[in-house]
Amino acid sequence: MRNIKSGVLIIYGQIVKGPQKTECEDSAFIYLKDSAPIFLNESRFEYDVKLPFAIGLADGVGGNPGGRRASTFAVKAFSQKISSFNISEEEISSSLKDVNSQLISYANEISGCEQMATTFTAMIISAEKGIFAHTGNTRICQLNGSYLKQLTDDHTMYQYLLDTGNFEGAENCNRNMINSCLGGGRDDYLRNLDVKAFYEEKIPSGFIMTSDGIHEYVDLDFLEDTLSRSDISELDKTDLIIKEALKNNSEDDKSIVIIK
Repeated sequence: MRNIKSGVLIIYGQIVKGPQKTECEDSAFIYLKDSAPIFLNESRFEYDVKLPFAIGLADGVGGNPGGRRASTFAVKAFSQKISSFNISEEEISSSLKDVNSQLISYANEISGCEQMATTFTAMIISAEKGIFAHTGNTRICQLNGSYLKQLTDDHTMYQYLLDTGNFEGAENCNRNMINSCLGGGRDDYLRNLDVKAFYEEKIPSGFIMTSDGIHEYVDLDFLEDTLSRSDISELDKTDLIIKEALKNNSEDDKSIVIIK
């Protein structure tokens, strides 16, 4: 475990392979100013961090060969785009569109993996401003006391049907079917790219990032109750949340990151 001292925030997390999967398709990165990016896959970690920093989580799309390659490519390519942490929303959006094109070109060089794809969700955190970039259904939630407020929108068919009032269709669809991602063999699969500032000057008390292997199997009450406990460590909280997802039959990879 690599620890970076003299920090003002602490990042706790786990990335766990699905029980029936041959490889974990979730990948993450942590990038601190004046340090090399840290890339994570199948790990349990804790880092002290100083501002500014960036953190991201990508979930390779299941059913498309090359999911792990896609998520790994995305976190590495994006981290190379943000060597300056003083970057605007417009520059982040342009950088991610370029990463998308690079991923498609990379996939075309690998026979059988031309449709590799991944979700992508990242935050750039400084004392002055926080910006998130997001496509797919990996989530960022803000901790408000003992409550969670979801900051990102799920780019899924389920959410689309809800938003358009087709509640019967939403009830019967695959909740995990995404309708926007990086890659997939075509530029236009990046249908939704949200890049937004979500605070200025005052940093919220904390955040949680999850892949759908967690939030589709662990209800909000359990998450809030576990995160508000004071009798166990933050890493122990990630253990309990992952166990809850497994108890509820999550076969997917599971990623959870707590930032406080």
